[in-house]
Amino acid sequence: MTAVRPARSGERGFEVALEASLRAAARRGAGPGQILGADLHKKIRRRWRYPLIVFLVDASESMGEGAVARMAAAKGAVLALLRAAYVERCRVALVAFHGERSEVLLPPTRSIALARERLRRLPVGGATPLADGLWSAWRLIRRERARYPGARPLLVVISDGEANVPLEAGRKVMEEVLDIAARMSGEGIPALVIDSRSPDPRQQEMARLARAFGGEVRHLERPRSSQVLELLREKGLPQT
Repeated sequence: MTAVRPARSGERGFEVALEASLRAAARRGAGPGQILGADLHKKIRRRWRYPLIVFLVDASESMGEGAVARMAAAKGAVLALLRAAYVERCRVALVAFHGERSEVLLPPTRSIALARERLRRLPVGGATPLADGLWSAWRLIRRERARYPGARPLLVVISDGEANVPLEAGRKVMEEVLDIAARMSGEGIPALVIDSRSPDPRQQEMARLARAFGGEVRHLERPRSSQVLELLREKGLPQT
């Protein structure tokens, strides 16, 4: 993330914001290339609040073609983030869950080439092991924090909430899901929870998950990557 401000008198050793400096010179009627010290503007590079973004995406077929839309939206958002200049200080990962388990499709990376390669094939189908997906994302975040102490993660969950595969036999699935989410929240892991269904008071699974993370659910029926990025901007993500 880059901000711009006027340089202070006598300030040295900074990165010049050329366009802002040229605009300042133009405002006082200067000709091309006639930039004075008073026109100079300084670039201020700031790290985004969450330098690790982990997408956790429902690739199950519980909503038919909804799985395809969810995976495509997540892939588009990942690639857009990695194309952005500021992402040199930010890593992105993607975990998908479907069938009986979850899998890390993209480990934390800054490489758009790796993302394109690893996300070329987007698996969909089967049941909805949301609890295992959360567990995998939690383990991934813990490993990253061990490698980079003080890393600030953001978990982005995209699902319809119809979890139906327990981690522990005999336990209620949503009970497991909410327990894992509460424990992750207790470790300071925030989440953006996106429900890929239209709002329905009879279907509150994703709303309950969002509350376990200390937030509110957002609804994106058949989500698109641009919509996901817009929600991320609300959390401080700059324009891509």
